[in-house]
Amino acid sequence: NINALSIDLGPKLAKDSAVELVLHWRRHSDLLRRKLAAWKSDLGIELLHLQFKKEQLLATPIAARLNMPVIWTEHGPLPPAFVRTPPAMWLYRRAAANTKAIICVAEYVATNLAANGIQSRQIHVCYNGVPTAGHTKPSSRAFVRGALNIASDETVIAAIGRLTTIKGLRTLIEVVPALLRAGQRLRILIVGDGPQRPELELRVAQLGIEDHVTFTGHRKDIQDVLSATDVAAMPSLTEGLPFAAMEAMAAGVPVVATTVGALPELLDFGRAGVLVRPDCPGDLEHALRGLIENPSQRSILAEVGRQRVKRLFSHEAMISRTEHIMQRSANTLDPTLNVHSAKVSHP
Repeated sequence: NINALSIDLGPKLAKDSAVELVLHWRRHSDLLRRKLAAWKSDLGIELLHLQFKKEQLLATPIAARLNMPVIWTEHGPLPPAFVRTPPAMWLYRRAAANTKAIICVAEYVATNLAANGIQSRQIHVCYNGVPTAGHTKPSSRAFVRGALNIASDETVIAAIGRLTTIKGLRTLIEVVPALLRAGQRLRILIVGDGPQRPELELRVAQLGIEDHVTFTGHRKDIQDVLSATDVAAMPSLTEGLPFAAMEAMAAGVPVVATTVGALPELLDFGRAGVLVRPDCPGDLEHALRGLIENPSQRSILAEVGRQRVKRLFSHEAMISRTEHIMQRSANTLDPTLNVHSAKVSHP
């Protein structure tokens, strides 16, 4: 029985909102104290799950005084600006010490917390998960390729995500002429939209590769797009644990990605995909050319990646692990635990 509740504490913690947090700390704390006490009394809430810094700093000490177990989920490393702010880190460490568990979505997140002196009774790695059951029709590959005017003998390299500088798509575009000079028949699909799109389209025009690069814009049929894809490229400059890479692997598409964030972990440090240095066109060109010229290697990596996601990064694995952590944190292993999901949120 899941009952969703919420408290709106304003915008997420950032440089501009930090002043607001300090000025209104008591008001926010009073609101949280009343709400959490009422929820515990009226609904018998057994656990509070917090996922953002502002809510973690405010709600954790209040929950501790109410004898309400708290767990956190950390989706990425601590922001450098946050780490460089001693009062924020002092508060964060004190709050973390009052948690029953901290869930990290990847090992590199857990390592970052430890490097910054964060301690908890339990730190767990619980990977984000994606659906692993196929929903793509067998005819999708031919249909998508036909709709995008992709020839049957072209190798399709897809980059899926928001078009921003940190995604490193400029590097991908820059290596296309060299791949074409090597005699490769290929099509680059830039799937998504974002502020960098005009810049990327201009660079494609300057290089004269318009016939080989297609900007699809935002698409909802990502599974169908993946069915038409031979290689997924993720040349990011910074990254967390990207769903786009996990979805490609789950669909049986080999991934070429940079050694940033949790990508090495996801690709089993090069055993379930190809890793290259960020902002290094030579590395990226070499990796893509190797997979374009070697379909059998693509097939091997595709299957290894698919099995890895199925085993460690599936929805089922994520839910099972999270439920187990919640039950232990609430001091119960009762599978019929009555859960009330209390969401302390921002707009």
